[in-house]
Amino acid sequence: MSWCDKLASTSGLVLELNVHHASGNSILDAMSPIFDRHRSRDGTGFELQKLEDFNVQFVTNEGYQYTVTPRTISIEYVYRIQVQYQSAGPPKAWVLSEIIPYSAQLLEISKRLMEVGSLFPDPKTRSIERITVISQTNVDPDDLPPGIQRLLRYMGRPWSHELESYQTRVVASLGGDKVGNSIRCTHSIGKQQRPETKEPQVSDGLVNVRFDWQRKFKTGRRIEPKSMREIVSESIKDANQYFEELAEGNRFDENILTGTV
Repeated sequence: MSWCDKLASTSGLVLELNVHHASGNSILDAMSPIFDRHRSRDGTGFELQKLEDFNVQFVTNEGYQYTVTPRTISIEYVYRIQVQYQSAGPPKAWVLSEIIPYSAQLLEISKRLMEVGSLFPDPKTRSIERITVISQTNVDPDDLPPGIQRLLRYMGRPWSHELESYQTRVVASLGGDKVGNSIRCTHSIGKQQRPETKEPQVSDGLVNVRFDWQRKFKTGRRIEPKSMREIVSESIKDANQYFEELAEGNRFDENILTGTV
């Protein structure tokens, strides 16, 4: 089991395309098979969150958030909370999203992304220029993977004490793959200072760790099933391998850092 699975990370995939301005209504029309499939007995099984001239965003009750812009197609897994008010009592809340591990989320998202590609307006005029694989985790500092703990200890060395609050963002080139496509990753790690109150807070001292692994293609790749399947499967495999390296600490070994800084 991967670190992302163990820590209940959430996932996402983003395809960056050549720019094309399709109207919001035309995108909705194209996505209608998805909307039809998510109708439930109790009504609509999705929520339209944004409808602008060239941008559409909606989320299904299972927790899959779709966003289509002139530049991108993205699907991310989010937690959907429903609140029900009761007579003469406090409201009740529960999670609508299907609770599945990170790896299963990515598998489902990749299938849904393939579907969007097959429905997308004017697919012959579009090409894929970049793919992003997302891992996002909220975790107690004591439960951080060893590699991230080493990185934070290294950052805090000038003060000789634990860091109470921080926000760091590092964009690092990871070189290229065997066919010359460039790879990089954006690493965002942040923690808000734990408030001095007995009342529970939204973050309550948790560390937010987000990795955006990206592959940029030398030449655009067509939006067609075989090409998309290859792009998505290879990128998920390579991104997850990199995330495991980060978690295990191979890239943040203190001896290596000391010798190279």
